[in-house]
Amino acid sequence: MNVMRSVRMLERSGANAIQLEDQTYPKRCGHLRGKTLVPTAEMVGKLKAALDARHSDRTLVIGRTDALAVEGIDGAMQRARAYRDAGVDLLFIEGIRSDTDIERIMTEFRGQVPIMANMVEGGDTPLQNAAALQAQGFSLVIFPGAWYVP
Repeated sequence: MNVMRSVRMLERSGANAIQLEDQTYPKRCGHLRGKTLVPTAEMVGKLKAALDARHSDRTLVIGRTDALAVEGIDGAMQRARAYRDAGVDLLFIEGIRSDTDIERIMTEFRGQVPIMANMVEGGDTPLQNAAALQAQGFSLVIFPGAWYVP
């Protein structure tokens, strides 16, 4: 119920996308250790509730997993499959650690669901520019620590 209420409120406020993640409270940065996760079934239920609650298909629901740091690549892939199957508009597998992980993720999901990347200086994911990430198959990249100087 809280997810549905939040989606409707955010959508009315003008949000274009809503990211739901599988960490427990208190949430930690995706590139820090010591995270814990909610069960996959609980997360899938939240994603389905968000998808059902939105009024517009133009409001994107992003399914984020922090399982790479907690359960390894196999656990992250299993969760990402479940989130894709739930119908998310975009997958975000946080804390990708290597080109091998990127290759595995793209082999599985490219062409099925857009994939998001997070480029954090000092984080787990090897830094790359937007063009390189797009060439690998990422649909969206965020640079949360970068600043723009015109």
